[in-house]
Amino acid sequence: MKIIKNSIYVIIWFLIIYFLQSSFFQIFTIAGVKPNLFIIFIIFVSLNTSKYYAMSIGIVVGLLIDFIIGNNIGQNAILYGLLGYIISSIRVRISKESRISNILIIFISTLCLETVGYIAQILFAGAIFEISVFIKIVLIEAVYNGIILMIIYPLWKMLSKSEVYNSQRAARYL
Repeated sequence: MKIIKNSIYVIIWFLIIYFLQSSFFQIFTIAGVKPNLFIIFIIFVSLNTSKYYAMSIGIVVGLLIDFIIGNNIGQNAILYGLLGYIISSIRVRISKESRISNILIIFISTLCLETVGYIAQILFAGAIFEISVFIKIVLIEAVYNGIILMIIYPLWKMLSKSEVYNSQRAARYL
C-alpha cells in the first residue's frame, strides 16, 4: 500500500513539474534558457528514498520526457536513472538540512547531467559541437536551478520531513 501511495505522489509531482516546465517557465527564461525542474525532482527523490527506488523513478521520468519531447528514446531515462542512483548512493555524505549543500548538489548535478547529455547528442545524434554556446546554456541552467531551489527550499524541507519521503520508513517498503 505504501508503494502505491508513494507512486501516486510521484505521478502528481511529475504532472505539476511538467506543467510548470512546459508553460510557466516558457515565459520566465534567462537569456532564453529555462530551468530543468526534473533534475531538482530526481535529486529530491534520491535524497529521501532508497537508491533503487530513486533509480527507477529517474528511469520512468526520463522515459516520459523522451516520449513527450521525442528525443532519442532512452537517453534521458539512462541519465536520470544514473543521477537517481548516484545521488541516493552518496546521500549519507550530504546534509539534507543544509541549503548550501543542496544547492551545490543541484548545481553540480545539472552541469554533469547536461554535459553527458550533450556529449551523447554529439556522438549518437550527430549534434554540432558548439562549446561556447553549450557552456553559456549549461551555466545559466545550473544557476537557474539553484535559484529555484533557494525559492522552494521551505517546501523542500517540509516534504523531506513528511512521512511519504521519510528515508527510514521508505527504505523498509522500497
